[in-house]
Amino acid sequence: LEYLDTLQRASELLQATDNLRARLQHVSQLRTSVLGEDLARDLFAYDDAYDNLRVAQWEVRNDPNLSGDEKRQALQELKSTQPAALTAREQQNEKLIAVRTLSRQFDAQNIDAEARFAARSELLDAAAAERLRTLDESRAQWQQRYEAYRSERAAIDNAGLDDVDRGSATEQLRLRHFSAQEIQRAAA
Repeated sequence: LEYLDTLQRASELLQATDNLRARLQHVSQLRTSVLGEDLARDLFAYDDAYDNLRVAQWEVRNDPNLSGDEKRQALQELKSTQPAALTAREQQNEKLIAVRTLSRQFDAQNIDAEARFAARSELLDAAAAERLRTLDESRAQWQQRYEAYRSERAAIDNAGLDDVDRGSATEQLRLRHFSAQEIQRAAA
């Protein structure tokens, strides 16, 4: 709590500088002064490594003295020297982005479930691909139920009912099509 309070009091000073490296150093010094070197390292080693890597990458990308090739080489060097935990996290993030991109492509091209599973299995393990197949099926079922609900709701809206009857009929319709957890989602 003392650390958080100290950080809060320093927030104006931290926001007053545009120098990201200086901000990181100041926060690191605050952590060490309040928590001690060992505890600060134990609690924030990953965060510090991540922040320092991102600032270093930003500095390389924005260095006007480096050519495009020099920037690519410097970024590659940073990547090759980063801690293993950061490498693992980046690989996980890259895989997540690839899966999301692949899913959008599948949706745009209306790819069938088996082709989706095969492509995802190449990128992920079979268990993860199976979980995504289950998620796709669940989403498709939801979409079918929601479309049926929308169609029936349009009929209710066009039936000329007063507000009370229309509200009651719509509520009954939601209860018929959706679970208790889904009703709010459908109403929204």
